[in-house]
Amino acid sequence: MASIVCPKCGTSNLADATKCFKCDAYLKHPQLHPNQGENTSQEEHLKTKILSYAITGMSWIGRLWGIVLIVFLPIILLFNYSSFPENSGNAYLIIFAVIVVGMIVAWWRQGLGALLSLAGLVGFYAAVWAYERSNLQNWVQASICILPSLVFLLASSLLRMRLASKSHEGPGRVD
Repeated sequence: MASIVCPKCGTSNLADATKCFKCDAYLKHPQLHPNQGENTSQEEHLKTKILSYAITGMSWIGRLWGIVLIVFLPIILLFNYSSFPENSGNAYLIIFAVIVVGMIVAWWRQGLGALLSLAGLVGFYAAVWAYERSNLQNWVQASICILPSLVFLLASSLLRMRLASKSHEGPGRVD
């Protein structure tokens, strides 16, 4: 089967792809990849197609979960703000903002946004450790709902990079 080369980043995509796996650019003017022609077997094509659907599904689950977090994290913060220790309120606000901004960035750059939110979450745990160690377990339990979104976004980003790098390998390369 022939593959389509993305005119923006040069990534080789499935022949029937409408968007690039790596950069999400629309493939309006597909070109045949010079290193691949009929060398790709039907089985490889099917595996790649299934993986691309899985990546897309994980990406959307992570993004939609992120929308829920973008809505509910500020609400949780407002209801709990009065219970924060006096000297920690601003640190918690900044950290929650980093998590929310990371979820927003994840709509355009999944991996970067997920890493930003993960850094915010780690910063939040560090702040809780510094300001109210006795309450750390309660905060970890309350904030565990953030992790699934980050896992889905990071996994789909890593799999997308893996799929893109695999499509650049020659037909004779075996992992």
